[in-house]
Amino acid sequence: MSWKLLLIGGGLGLMGCVEQTGFADPPPVPSQIRSEATMPPAFGISTIPVRAFVTEAGATREVTGATCELTSPYSTASFAAPATVSVPDLGNQTPVVRVRCAEGGRSGAVEARAELRTLGGGGGWPMIGVSVGTGGYSGVSVGGLWTGGGNASANAWRAVYPDVQVMMR
Repeated sequence: MSWKLLLIGGGLGLMGCVEQTGFADPPPVPSQIRSEATMPPAFGISTIPVRAFVTEAGATREVTGATCELTSPYSTASFAAPATVSVPDLGNQTPVVRVRCAEGGRSGAVEARAELRTLGGGGGWPMIGVSVGTGGYSGVSVGGLWTGGGNASANAWRAVYPDVQVMMR
């Protein structure tokens, strides 16, 4: 019986070596800063994966090539879905973005709000090793103990947008 489990385990392990399709990241598209916008300081780039869908005969399918536009108070981008749009990461001032897609007489729009997440560290999970912060960081972490302290600077946060799925009707 153990040889059967070994054979099954080996087969499952080899399945991980097979090329996966359908899960690739959409191509990158940079946004353009609006010339009339007075933008707060950016801390980097946030990315927004965008896909467009339609429902036909009760089944939902992805539309490749739908014409889309992303707008925010500070940036804009025009692209074909699917795409991964880059926008400025403005920390706690990162705005809601609106994405509108159209194809073949159908259109749809959705708004997406970024969630602020802390960068680095274990987020309160136990860390291994010893670390003593300097400069803007205050705290100590010793292997096996909970991390302490934190970075209070504005760039300790990252704006992370959810995947955007535009349903066109």
